[in-house]
Amino acid sequence: MLYPDITRIREVSVTVAREVIRQSQKQKLDREKSIRGMSDAQLDVWIKERMYDPASTKIHDTQASTSKL
Repeated sequence: MLYPDITRIREVSVTVAREVIRQSQKQKLDREKSIRGMSDAQLDVWIKERMYDPASTKIHDTQASTSKL
């Protein structure tokens, strides 16, 4: 299988992101100096806090905004 199971996609995405960040740090290509000393667990939390989460996105109520016109 080329892609991970959909139930694991976010977990796998965090791992991939972490490894990309670590490689950029090794090559001195990283710009986010504040995360350089983080452990993998801390970095995973940092990544998760910045990941898009459709469940937490507020949906704009177009009916409420158009009723005022």
